[in-house]
Amino acid sequence: MIWSHKDFGREDRSHRLSAPQKLRRGVLVAGPIGLYDGFFGPGAGTFYALGFVRVCGHDLLGATARAKALNLLSNVAALAAFVAAGRVHWRLGLAMAALSVAGNWVGAHQGVPRGAAPI
Repeated sequence: MIWSHKDFGREDRSHRLSAPQKLRRGVLVAGPIGLYDGFFGPGAGTFYALGFVRVCGHDLLGATARAKALNLLSNVAALAAFVAAGRVHWRLGLAMAALSVAGNWVGAHQGVPRGAAPI
């Protein structure tokens, strides 16, 4: 989709939608992907971002930021469930969290100045 449409996600067209339309479309995208994320998970962030561009009209950078927020909420909910069940490997989890923060920091500092422009 992105390879065949070079301008995919370059322009934010979400301002053309009313607040209720944005809410409905956001739920339409996030609901099924949230269910998928809860059962399987891999690729959910990409699916969120593509859906927010295609269905909600956001630019790719804004859609990716929204996807990150929803992934964070999903991961916090999963962590709470595993903590409640006593099934957390804290040392490994904290190491993974630190590396995730580092990767997101690098990605944000690369993506924000450039926007959706190709590399």
